Amino acid sequence: MSAPASPHPPRHSYPPTSAEPGRSHPGARDADPDEASLSVSLRARDTDVVIQIAGELDLHTGPALTTALPALIPRRNGGASAPTLVFDLSALTFLDTTGLAALTDGLAGAARRGWHPRYAAPQPHVRMLLTLAIAAGWLPDGLEHTEIPPQPGPGPAP
Repeated sequence: MSAPASPHPPRHSYPPTSAEPGRSHPGARDADPDEASLSVSLRARDTDVVIQIAGELDLHTGPALTTALPALIPRRNGGASAPTLVFDLSALTFLDTTGLAALTDGLAGAARRGWHPRYAAPQPHVRMLLTLAIAAGWLPDGLEHTEIPPQPGPGPAP
C-alpha cells in the first residue's frame, strides 16, 4: 500500500542535488565570495544615527558586517536617554540565517554600546525573518520597527 499523494507542491531538496549545482536555496546565484555584494554606510541626523545595510547579507558577507559594525558604532558614555540607532534595511535584497546572526550581533552590540537600536524599511522576506527572530527572543528586548529619519536637506539659502 502506498502513501496518499500530498496536496502540497514538492519542496526543493537539501542539500542541493546534482540538478542544482552550487545552489544553496531555490533561485540562488552560484556562491562566489568575490561576487558577494554588501555595503554598509553611516549617517548622523540630530541625535539619531542611521546605518544603511545594502545588498546581500549571507554566509559570504556576514563576517564583513560583523567586522564593520563595531568600528562604525561609537560607544556611548551614558546620558539622560540612549539615542536611536536605526538600521535601514530598505536596500537589503537577501538575508539568510548566517546574515541574520550577523545582524542580530550588530543590533545587540549597539544596545551594549548605549544605543537604542531599531530597524526600518525591511523588504517582506527580511521582515519575516526579523519577526521570527523577535518571536524566538534572538534580538534585543524592545527592538521595534521605525521610520527612516529623513536625510538632511541643503541648508537655507544665503
